[in-house]
Amino acid sequence: MAELHQRRVKLVRQLLDVADDPHAVTQQDMQALLREAARILGGLLTRDMPTSRLHDEAE
Repeated sequence: MAELHQRRVKLVRQLLDVADDPHAVTQQDMQALLREAARILGGLLTRDMPTSRLHDEAE
């Protein structure tokens, strides 16, 4: 769990750096960063989804 937290902290720092200077990264790096952000946010949404909602979507 601590490793996942550290990855999230690193991602936030990377996003802030890119927001300050978007031209400092390549388009490929930007796409990879955005995909990683989407993957992590998606995981958080899944984790935080109410149990009743998970049951409804499984049907």
